[in-house]
Amino acid sequence: MFGKNHLIIALAGTASAVRVQREPLLSNSKVLEVHQKPIYSDHAVDYAVADFGLDHETRYTLNNIKLTEALMKHKLNFMNDSGVPAEDDFNKDYKVADFGVDDDVKNVGAAIGNAETRLG
Repeated sequence: MFGKNHLIIALAGTASAVRVQREPLLSNSKVLEVHQKPIYSDHAVDYAVADFGLDHETRYTLNNIKLTEALMKHKLNFMNDSGVPAEDDFNKDYKVADFGVDDDVKNVGAAIGNAETRLG
C-alpha cells in the first residue's frame, strides 16, 4: 500500500524526540569560539593566520581618497556626516528645464493606441 518513501515520511512525522546536531555558527544562542571546532571538521581550527598587512589595492584607494580630499578641501565621511546641511538650507526656488515629452513615452503611447485600435 505504501511505498518506501511514504513510510519514511510517515515515521518522520510521528517522531517525538529527534536529536539535531548542527554547525555552531548557525546557532543564535552561542558564538563559535576560537578553540571550538565545527562538527564537520576533523582538524583543529585554532591555528595562526599570517598577517601580510594592508593589501596594495586598499593602500592605493586610501591614498587616492586622501589626495582627493586635499584637492577638494572636503573630508569624506560616509556615516553620520555632521557637515551635511539641513534640508531647510537648500534653495528650492530654482527653474527646471522643460524639454517636453520624451520620445520613448510618445512611442509607447502610440503603440498602445495602435494595439487598442487593432484589438478593439
